[in-house]
Amino acid sequence: LGLPSAMGCAGSKVSPQDVIEAERARAEALRTKNAAEAAQLQSQLAGLDAALEASKRESDQLKTAIAGLDKARAASDVASGEVKVLRGKRDELTRLEKALAEAEATKEELDR
Repeated sequence: LGLPSAMGCAGSKVSPQDVIEAERARAEALRTKNAAEAAQLQSQLAGLDAALEASKRESDQLKTAIAGLDKARAASDVASGEVKVLRGKRDELTRLEKALAEAEATKEELDR
C-alpha cells in the first residue's frame, strides 16, 4: 500500500491521516533545514563578495603604486641622463682649464 513500516506493530494500524501528518512534519523539517542552509550560503556569499571588493581595492592600490614606481623610474632615468651630461661638461671644463693653464704658462714664458 505504500504506507510506512510503522504499521508493522502487532495489530496496530497507522491511519492515512497519521501518514499525512508524518509527511507534513518531514517536509517542514526539510524546509527548515533548507532555509538554514540557504541562510548559511547567503552569509558565505556575502563574505565572498566583501573579500572580492577588498581584493579589487587592493588591486587598484597596487596599480596606483606601480604607476608611481614607473614614474619614479622614468624620472630616475632622466636624472641619470642629466648626470651623464653634467659629467661630460665637467670633464670638458677640466680639459679647458688645463689647456688655459698651459696657454698662460706658455704666454708667461714668451713674455720673458
